[in-house]
Amino acid sequence: MTLEQIAKLGKIEPNNENLEILTYYKTACQKWLESKEFKNSNWAKKPYPPLLNPDEVVYEKIPDKHAWILNLPLPKNYDFVLFGSHAAGMHAALPGFFTLCGVCVRAIIPKQMDIVQEGQKGSFGCYCLLHKKLLAMKKVKELGYTKKAYLQITNLILDSDAKKFYSLINASVAINIIRDPISVLRTMVTLPNFADEFTIDDDEGKGTGLFLSDEPKAIFSKNPIHYGGILDKNGNKKARALPELNAIPGWLEDREQMFHDGILYDYFKDNIKELYIRQTSDFAGGRGFYAMSELASIFDFDKPDEKDRWLFEKHVGEMKNLLPITLYANEKDELFSNEIKTNRNDKNFNKNSAKIVLCTRFNENNRLKPERDISELFSLPDPLLRVFADKPSDAVKLLRSGGLLEKTQKYIEKLSCEVLQKASVLEANRKLFNENDILEYFRKHEKERKLAATLIKEHLKYQKQKAPHIIESFKYYKEFEKMCLELDDTKL
Repeated sequence: MTLEQIAKLGKIEPNNENLEILTYYKTACQKWLESKEFKNSNWAKKPYPPLLNPDEVVYEKIPDKHAWILNLPLPKNYDFVLFGSHAAGMHAALPGFFTLCGVCVRAIIPKQMDIVQEGQKGSFGCYCLLHKKLLAMKKVKELGYTKKAYLQITNLILDSDAKKFYSLINASVAINIIRDPISVLRTMVTLPNFADEFTIDDDEGKGTGLFLSDEPKAIFSKNPIHYGGILDKNGNKKARALPELNAIPGWLEDREQMFHDGILYDYFKDNIKELYIRQTSDFAGGRGFYAMSELASIFDFDKPDEKDRWLFEKHVGEMKNLLPITLYANEKDELFSNEIKTNRNDKNFNKNSAKIVLCTRFNENNRLKPERDISELFSLPDPLLRVFADKPSDAVKLLRSGGLLEKTQKYIEKLSCEVLQKASVLEANRKLFNENDILEYFRKHEKERKLAATLIKEHLKYQKQKAPHIIESFKYYKEFEKMCLELDDTKL
């Protein structure tokens, strides 16, 4: 078997770089691809067959870029796949509930604009990113920090390599979370985002970060929270201080985040062996305690603890959009001066600061790093809030200087009060529109109504077959379905 034949079998572009990589593995590829084991296996039937035997591959010894070229499935260091649309609770309630049950490690497919790995974006870059994350996940499981782990898909990869990317994910055991699509839209319209100007890039990656000199009240009075989705004349999204129904067209066109379950099913349908469909309402209003108990029995992770029952009754949506916030506490900063003394991305300054994380009890730190919980040093206005040192060395930096500790205590107390106050404002904004307002919008906007009908029909086509009782329970969806039939003679 020649290199060109190997490339053709693996659907690999035979350019110089790819052929050079294949040359390195040529003998092993030939042995595997010409074996009876391969020809009689399910691997040979895959749309992108692996060019090495996945059962014999030591993933730690193969660069992620090479693994992609060789069509190797992503390292199976996760126990199940969790997938669904945004605004179905998969970035708010569910991660927190899983954390409370000891499933505190997940690998997430990020938005395409956030993928830059090995100089690559899209499917290739995402594969390389997940390859690294899943190898790290293996170590965390081996150390006993988590019993189970999962791969979460809420963002859809849209480039020309997407079919290959999804074929390299083992989705044999999967949970699909679905929600009334009209409620999904209502949530997306009222979904707040933290302004990028408060993003700090350090060695650990990007996240919301503040300095002791940042006045919390001044920050939140400047309204760092904005709402997206509004399209300008050029089709670009614009931020708004308050949510608007006019954001609906923008969200309908966002296939990366919205109404893509049907596409994912098409990618995974020949792969899925066990599928568990649940709806968002199963986890709301305190029902999450029982829903997670059921999933714990199925997937063999820790059942919810009775002492944590109150946490399963909490609504965490607004808090999720504000936390975690990392405070870079540095003795050179003057408390509440509101004057930035250094570039926000000055990695040397940030490295020398004590990194203190204000988060909630749902944060994975509660299970992965309980020894770094320094909440007892602070006066916190809500039992849901916690404070962690990012690393043990950060706690040392904080504690060895009484002056820095005192300033940090004052800062965290003020910051946490402002966070709670802002969360109440976000909750009020969330209630500016309800599902009936979304339905009325569609009644008056024919173009958007027809587009939504097409998207939602594709989105729920498999769930209608596999969980019709759930679809029938979607009150607002049924109203929309009736509207489309009456106004457009369209059946969903």
